[in-house]
Amino acid sequence: MKDYNYRIITDNQDSMFYKTENLKIYNSSIGKSKFQFRRTIEFRFLKNNKVNLIDCQNCNEPSFCYVTKKQNIFNYKIDNVGGKLIFKLQNKFYKMSFLVESINNIEFEKNKFSEIIIKRKF
Repeated sequence: MKDYNYRIITDNQDSMFYKTENLKIYNSSIGKSKFQFRRTIEFRFLKNNKVNLIDCQNCNEPSFCYVTKKQNIFNYKIDNVGGKLIFKLQNKFYKMSFLVESINNIEFEKNKFSEIIIKRKF
């Protein structure tokens, strides 16, 4: 059985993942419950350094996710540049990179997870 609490997610209300400079990502779907996200991007890591960014709606029951397209699958890389972590995503449609600014531990309903604050690099 899969444990659905352990996922990397971020709020995607108004497509903010693709537009906003400063973002928070969470290493557990518990963040979705704590912050009551209505729409999320879920990172599903695949083989060969690829990640699928899945866009999900959570405001209606049952929640649902959009069908994956080529635009949602990225090559990813994490670099350590001068002691700072850079998270890079790239496919033939988009190229994004983020600086990891901080990692904070959060407890919610006796569960612990991390909030990772990242800043988009242009």
